[in-house]
Amino acid sequence: MIEALLLMIFLFGLGMIISNEMFFMTLSFWNHQIYLSAFTFVGLIVGILWVWSLFLLPIKWMKRWSLWRQKSKDVQKQNFLAQVLEALVNHNKEQYPLLVKGAYAHFTTEDIQYWVILALLQPTDEVYQKLLSFPSTVLGGIYGFLKSAKDFGNTTEMRTLLEALPEKERKVLWVRQAYLQLSYMEGDWKQALVFLEQLKQTFSKSDFIHQKACCLMMAGHIEKAYKLDSTQAPIILAYAQENPEKALKVLKKAWEIAPCWEIYQAFKKELSAKTEDEKIKETLKFVKSNRGNRFSVLALADMNMTIHNFSKAKEILQEYLESHPLTQQVALMMAECERSGWHHEEAASKWERKALNLQDKSGWICTHCGHTSTKWEALCPACHLFDVIRPN
Repeated sequence: MIEALLLMIFLFGLGMIISNEMFFMTLSFWNHQIYLSAFTFVGLIVGILWVWSLFLLPIKWMKRWSLWRQKSKDVQKQNFLAQVLEALVNHNKEQYPLLVKGAYAHFTTEDIQYWVILALLQPTDEVYQKLLSFPSTVLGGIYGFLKSAKDFGNTTEMRTLLEALPEKERKVLWVRQAYLQLSYMEGDWKQALVFLEQLKQTFSKSDFIHQKACCLMMAGHIEKAYKLDSTQAPIILAYAQENPEKALKVLKKAWEIAPCWEIYQAFKKELSAKTEDEKIKETLKFVKSNRGNRFSVLALADMNMTIHNFSKAKEILQEYLESHPLTQQVALMMAECERSGWHHEEAASKWERKALNLQDKSGWICTHCGHTSTKWEALCPACHLFDVIRPN
């Protein structure tokens, strides 16, 4: 603008200096005539343009202010999305309700980001249905419905959703993982092994071996499963049952690697035909490799109870309680000692009342959702995930 003003002054000055009649021009309108030089005319045009620029100046300021405001909003949105990501990474579920309210403040219901945030923080069927209406988030909507179907154990709905996908979309990683999960839930172990091999690179080596061995066992290939992974209690127990002549050796080896109550119970069953002295001697040898483990202590106490040596069993359990918390299993064992060893019904009842308020540490537990059960299952009945049940 300043440059235009200087140019106008320059032109006016130049016009005054060199103006003469040959450069004059006449403008006629409404019976009026104006005489001015060509340079004065140019200066007049420049002046008009300068005044026009002054008139446009507020509009430019408004545009700049609008751009600044939009940029400020974009920065706020980016900061908000960073907060959402941080909460998701840290599994900070306490912040989820506040972040959902923030989504209402930063986005409109026409924004894809709004529905994606809800799908991550507060998923519902309505949210997944809305994601299906945006071409760029169709897969996200299907993923949400697929997850809901899995949580309910609805394999029919899962298969319908997966088969509705175009062929090219079936190469997406989570789609292939969903097919693997579906084959687990349907008990199609042959197909599960195929998908597992295809996804091998997505697992750590130990996880891949663990799942493949479990698949092989469920498919009936117990010997192959045991050769691949001899550390899993279910595989060990199945192999010992199929090979009774090797059972004691297999169970002893397993106890050295991963002691658990179910392996001890299988070992105890193998000793059923032996004398009481032989049982206690074999058990002492059995637990020697893992003497400090809590299962070893409880196994020794249980075997003493089996041969009716309740005083020794009670002594072992009392020593156990000096360094371990009381559990339902131990309370019930103490009750049995009091009742069967000394006929102390009142003391036994006291231990049984304690057991009612204690967590059972025997059996199996899901490492994903914490569901407990008395028997091992390939899939957790609560969260429907495969190979997550471990000795408790």
